[in-house]
Amino acid sequence: PAAVADVLIRQSTSPGEIVVDPFMGSGAVGVAAVRAERSFAGNDVSTEACALARRRLTDEGARWARLFDAAQKPETWVGSKSLRKIVGGEAA
Repeated sequence: PAAVADVLIRQSTSPGEIVVDPFMGSGAVGVAAVRAERSFAGNDVSTEACALARRRLTDEGARWARLFDAAQKPETWVGSKSLRKIVGGEAA
C-alpha cells in the first residue's frame, strides 16, 4: 500500500530524489513518491499494470516525463519539480 511505501520513502530519501520500483504493479510506490515530492521511475511486465499505474500517477498530479514506445519498457514519472540530469543516464 502507498501508506507503507510513504514511510520508507520519507525515511530513506529527500525531496527531489528519485525512487525506482522495477516491479511497480499498480504504482503504489510511485503514488507515495509523488506525494512525498520525489521523482519516480518504474516498469512492469504487465501492460495493464503500467496503464493502471499511469492513471494513478496522473490522478496524483504527476507529470509524465518519458514513456518508451515499445511494450514492457520502463516509464519515468516526476512530480511537479523540474527534471534533473543523472550523470551517465536519463533525466529524472
